[in-house]
Amino acid sequence: MRFGRSLLVVSTVAALTIVGAVPSAQAQPPNDDFANATVVTEPLPFVDSVDTTDATVEPTDPEPSCVGTTHTVWYSYTPSADGRIGVDTFGSDYDTTLSAWVGEPGNFAEVACNDDTFDSVQSLIRFDVTSGVTYFIMAGSFLDSPGGNLQLTVDVAPPPILEDLTIDPAGTVKPSTGTAMIGGTVTCSETGGSVASGWTGSGSPSSSAPARRPTRS
Repeated sequence: MRFGRSLLVVSTVAALTIVGAVPSAQAQPPNDDFANATVVTEPLPFVDSVDTTDATVEPTDPEPSCVGTTHTVWYSYTPSADGRIGVDTFGSDYDTTLSAWVGEPGNFAEVACNDDTFDSVQSLIRFDVTSGVTYFIMAGSFLDSPGGNLQLTVDVAPPPILEDLTIDPAGTVKPSTGTAMIGGTVTCSETGGSVASGWTGSGSPSSSAPARRPTRS
């Protein structure tokens, strides 16, 4: 009788050991698939944190033009007004990539793409948006490097800086050296008419006399 009880206990422990040995399922993030993209809500800024360690790549994920990527997660944003937005991964603890798309699986059109920015391994993209159009943001890891803790921010971006260069049609030549001196104006401005900075200056294209650094007007 005691032998029978011992056999029962051993069998029960063995069964529990086998059940406990089964590995747990991967903790894939909720926005791992395009169909479950996290919705970016207004008003901006929008901030989200997610662990992408076990994120996967769907067969329908597009290939960004600027970099290869894995461990992808998705966000969607439909603006209520025309404008310009910036998306970044600053604060993430791994080498990230960012790309923005319009369309649907099998028929995507890329809007923006970035791997590294500001001498870091984090990413930043800025692009114009149109009211009512849905933009899909794919965040991933660089090539086959591991994922990690993603910090994604979507915010209103400043307007792009426009540059204009005007070179004066006439210059001067120094007879003793043959150095040609030219002048011109470089103007930097933002859309809407607000001037960011203006530059004027002159220099020499001669290798014997390096061009003078422009001075702020």
